[in-house]
Amino acid sequence: MPRVAIVAAVKRELRPLLRSWARVDVRYGAMRYTVYESRKLQAVAVCGGMGTEAAHRATEALLSLGKPEWLISAGFAGALKSRWKVGDLFAPRFILDSVTGSKYSAGGGTGVLLTTHEVQGASAKKAVADAAEVEAVDMEGSAVADVALKHGVKFVALKAISDEYETALPPLTRFIRPNGRFSTFAFLAAAATRPEWWSSIWLLAGNSSRASKALSRELESLLRTGDWEKLKAPSCASEGPR
Repeated sequence: MPRVAIVAAVKRELRPLLRSWARVDVRYGAMRYTVYESRKLQAVAVCGGMGTEAAHRATEALLSLGKPEWLISAGFAGALKSRWKVGDLFAPRFILDSVTGSKYSAGGGTGVLLTTHEVQGASAKKAVADAAEVEAVDMEGSAVADVALKHGVKFVALKAISDEYETALPPLTRFIRPNGRFSTFAFLAAAATRPEWWSSIWLLAGNSSRASKALSRELESLLRTGDWEKLKAPSCASEGPR
């Protein structure tokens, strides 16, 4: 097992980073995962699916290969404060699970990442955004943190903002399969007959690309330097001028 293990939900979150990494199929119980490896950067990564259950299984599968020094929850997050913009990077201090109420140390700078069990659209985000320290929302962070705690592995989270506080999203949750995989075919088939979704889909695609590039650049820099303590600085990183 290399020094760093990264867990994301879907490959598009880390696509630029993983482009040249080697691939190996790993079976864990009834599940099969593609594990990406960079010997040069001493890192492995898995894109294990959306949601806490999928993230928990994928993280356990990755750690079944060996115990890394660092376990990283990386991926997209939705902003719960208007100051966060697409491409900004958020390293939370804590992660809060919205269902269990469990709170995990994330080793980051400031604020709280809220992990929920479904994709949060604009109206849903407004319902939870009043909590003073809650900065952003994802669907996997608490599960990865829980496995790290169980195995005694150092843990940090790094999230790229892919949708801003006021951004309207199409209804994505219904297209997430029980195994955490997103049913792209079913989603596109539904979207074809719902033109009211088209503008938000187009916006989400562009935002996702921007967030993925920012996240991949920062992760590669951290992997090269090994300076994971940097994420404890109380600041947010941005992809630069817009």
